[in-house]
Amino acid sequence: MAAADAEAEPLGAAEVDRLFEPLLDYNHLGLAVSGGSDSVALMVLASGWRERRPGAPKLSVLCVDHGLRAEAAREAVQVSDWASGLGLPHAVLQWAGDKPNSGLQAAARQARYDLMAAWCVRNQAQTIVTGHTLDDQAETVLMRLGRGSGVDGLSGMPVAGGAPWPLIRPFLAVSRVRLRASLRQIGHGWIDDPSNDDSGFERVRVRRALAVLGECGVDAKAIARSAERLARARQALEQQAFALHETAVSEEADGRVLIELDAFRRSPAETRIRLLQMVLHKRGGQAALRLAALERLDGWLMDGGGRARTLGNCRISRRKRAIVVAREPGRSKPARQHHKLDP
Repeated sequence: MAAADAEAEPLGAAEVDRLFEPLLDYNHLGLAVSGGSDSVALMVLASGWRERRPGAPKLSVLCVDHGLRAEAAREAVQVSDWASGLGLPHAVLQWAGDKPNSGLQAAARQARYDLMAAWCVRNQAQTIVTGHTLDDQAETVLMRLGRGSGVDGLSGMPVAGGAPWPLIRPFLAVSRVRLRASLRQIGHGWIDDPSNDDSGFERVRVRRALAVLGECGVDAKAIARSAERLARARQALEQQAFALHETAVSEEADGRVLIELDAFRRSPAETRIRLLQMVLHKRGGQAALRLAALERLDGWLMDGGGRARTLGNCRISRRKRAIVVAREPGRSKPARQHHKLDP
């Protein structure tokens, strides 16, 4: 069988069962279904899996109508009809209010997850399941590469993530062409969103660039493989930062955090930056600090010039033997948030 034919092979039941195995840890799941091929494949394959798998969780189909296209309401009805035909409960969630003039895709994504997360809270669903594919992973990595992301950004999307709401992406190692082959085998259709051809959106431009890169051997599978390997490196780097935190960080009774200066300066730059992110997040409560800002702070701490700086709602100063991190005066108590290194 030719490589292209093998790539287009539909998913078999055994492979689907393996991909959906992590879903057995939950009682109720919200399936994010837009009507596109990836999410429709998620809905159809998950429905078949649930029928043959004893103890499978309840599945609810969630479709968000962003109100951005005239056809969106009709497409949401189509998704509901498909879900009904599969015997799955479903809900259409409306994105109401004014829409931004710029950054529309990012705003729509945030609104989509906010709406689904709120529905999950109301209906006691523990997590959202999405149809993100290997192709989505490659596109995400390329977009982050264009922004100069570090190891965290280039490690791509995780199979399971915790922000802004718990997510599971069972198809992250599966290509879109295989999901479409699975739907064709079943005889099930999907909806093609015309915005997927709009070059005004960054992801569409990256998708087209990926097709060109594929001619040079830099295809989606290779990029996703690199992301997976970088994710392993990320875990190792995080462990090093936690180890440094255990030995070099202490907390004063007044809430200030002290970092032993010699231990900090002896550590590799990546470990230092991750330690700063951890400490600033804990004291300042700002989850997403930009990597460039942390790099500048690290450079200042290593060079030894100046007395104090502020970042992430914190005031950072140096003593002879320690770095002191304190909450900026007048700032409210930090909220508990997931932290990560942003580009």
